[in-house]
Amino acid sequence: MATQPHEVVTKSIPLTDRVQRGCEDIEAIRFSKQPLWRKHLTVLSDETVSLPLVKRKALAIDKQLSEMPAKIKDYELIVGHLFQCSLGTGVPFPAYATSEELLASEERFAFPGAIFGHHCPSYGRFLKHGIGGLRRMAEEKLAEVRQKGEDTDTASWYESVIMSLDALGRFMLRYHDLARELAENGAGPGRKEELLTVAEISKHLSEEPPRTFREAIQAFWFAHAAFQATNNLLSLGRMDQYFWPFLEKDLENGTTTIAQAQELIDLLWLKFNERLQSFELAKNHSYYVPDPDVIAKMSPDELSRLGFASNPWAGYAGHKGQFLGGKTTYELLQAEGELYNEWLHTTTVGGQTPDGKDATNPVTYLCLNAALRLG
Repeated sequence: MATQPHEVVTKSIPLTDRVQRGCEDIEAIRFSKQPLWRKHLTVLSDETVSLPLVKRKALAIDKQLSEMPAKIKDYELIVGHLFQCSLGTGVPFPAYATSEELLASEERFAFPGAIFGHHCPSYGRFLKHGIGGLRRMAEEKLAEVRQKGEDTDTASWYESVIMSLDALGRFMLRYHDLARELAENGAGPGRKEELLTVAEISKHLSEEPPRTFREAIQAFWFAHAAFQATNNLLSLGRMDQYFWPFLEKDLENGTTTIAQAQELIDLLWLKFNERLQSFELAKNHSYYVPDPDVIAKMSPDELSRLGFASNPWAGYAGHKGQFLGGKTTYELLQAEGELYNEWLHTTTVGGQTPDGKDATNPVTYLCLNAALRLG
């Protein structure tokens, strides 16, 4: 029988050794300046410049996921490294728009680096169908559009969806390869088995939907990390709702316990913090929320590399006009450097189902426990 919610919240589950090691690691990197990755990435060339803008963006997504650093720490079961300072302070997204396109977007007070943040991907749908299922849907839609032979923009969009899904699959396979490499090169017996399991899960998820609670968390994190690393800064949605069916099945099958599930959620919470840097360490190479005085001194070339043609304020509308508790966004970030890390790592738990019933389930409490236990 599945564990009831009240059994989770009243259960005293100590932090495991691997979670404690993860907490120590996060605390260490917070005040230790982390190296940047690379600068001035681009997919623009004589061959690509004639492609539709949306397909060039798909190429940029592929480039970022193919070349960004891959790392597996010795305590991790959930993998997919979100490179240091990726939000606002790391490597900008590869350039894919021409200067003419930047100028044209500026006329509309926009720029190609703008994002559709503050929205939640349909992670439940992703976990149900997996990369392969979503790819087949896109291929079917693309075939319909091509059969009509009239809407080339829509066809390009579906082609870009397929390219991006393929890039995500290859990103997962990088962790299959890395986990196997680490397993065969000096890992102790216990850790070797863990790494081989990581490799098997990563390979499975590169095509198929998750089968277990652990695989659901891993699939979600691969997708979320890929979004965050490719200038798609999206929130998490209702995490307890899309994870619960997987945990419920595992509990009924007896293939996992609540304590094991809590460890996995704890490890996921640590992943949300692995890019954490104090404001003092991050501010000198800020990308999204730079000091306005710094912007004013930038050359046209520097502005262009940030994604602006000439007028930075087109992209920073409201930057100094948004007041939070009497402080500007910049001042609040300066005082609370952790906000660099917290942006759009936000979830909603509990609440109601669409038909008005109590939506609380054991994963709700696992998430609350992680937030309380890990601080």
